[in-house]
Amino acid sequence: MSAYRTFEALVRWFHPVKGEMRPDEFIPVAEETGVIITLGILNALKEANLDPRRLELEVTESLFLEDNDNTGRFIEELSAKGIRFALDDFGTGYSSLGYINKFPFKKIKVDRSFVSGPNVGRKSDAIIRAVAEMGSTLEMEIVAEGLETIEQVQAVKEAGCTLGQGYYFSRAVPDHLAAMLLAQEREEDPLRRVAG
Repeated sequence: MSAYRTFEALVRWFHPVKGEMRPDEFIPVAEETGVIITLGILNALKEANLDPRRLELEVTESLFLEDNDNTGRFIEELSAKGIRFALDDFGTGYSSLGYINKFPFKKIKVDRSFVSGPNVGRKSDAIIRAVAEMGSTLEMEIVAEGLETIEQVQAVKEAGCTLGQGYYFSRAVPDHLAAMLLAQEREEDPLRRVAG
């Protein structure tokens, strides 16, 4: 879990009055109003000349609560084009296994509250192991979020998580620094494949 395999790109919104708004400020509103579904993913891919198979979109369970049918069509349509989907923040909210059964998720991201925080312990370890076992059986990758220490990295790896994300690997960086990190990783191990 030490190589940079992918980077998570966060959308930024510049409000005319409030200035730059963080994703946690505007994404809930976008999900609530349905705007998040109409962000023009396919047009953006064409304009960027990016293979759809290189794009993975993270969705939270709250997206399914209001408009399950339209959301399902949206996911199926983009999946047919090769775009992959990850279920983010798994373990919080409703955590319905029905979503995993119904939609073509390729990845589950275990919420950071199971990895670091006041409630980490025997129960959270058992939950991570259960999710990792399910992921292995369903041929899905399991990402442990919120990794900050080598001990946490080792614990989730032993539990069966296939990927990790958090400050242990890198804090949020602008795009030019992400490109530098990828180049540095390639120089250190030219045989390692790094997906951008």
